[in-house]
Amino acid sequence: MNATELYIHGLPENQRLMMEFLREIILDTSPKIREDFKYALPFYYANGPFCYLNKQKSNVYIAFYWGKLIPQFSHYFDFDTRVMIKSLTFSSLEMIEEKIPILQEILAAALIVDKEKYSKK
Repeated sequence: MNATELYIHGLPENQRLMMEFLREIILDTSPKIREDFKYALPFYYANGPFCYLNKQKSNVYIAFYWGKLIPQFSHYFDFDTRVMIKSLTFSSLEMIEEKIPILQEILAAALIVDKEKYSKK
């Protein structure tokens, strides 16, 4: 097992199942996506970091590095005080399943922004 798998495996069952499912959705988005374990969290990269998974109480969330730059999805994001990073919080597998189409759209948009941000460097 790699570091991400060990981390996810150590979570309580509900969080583990949700995080495994989100991980699968992220990795299935594009063959260019690679996974790394940084800052004690699963991070996902294409040209640069574009999203990561985290837990909060009994929930899990996916956070988008450049979330502010995909404003067409702002009404789906959680309200918080972070300026650039935006997230979606899930409390059940069923909630994730209901949001798969929009989550796939957000991931695709995040990859476009990722390409734009990191191709300029």
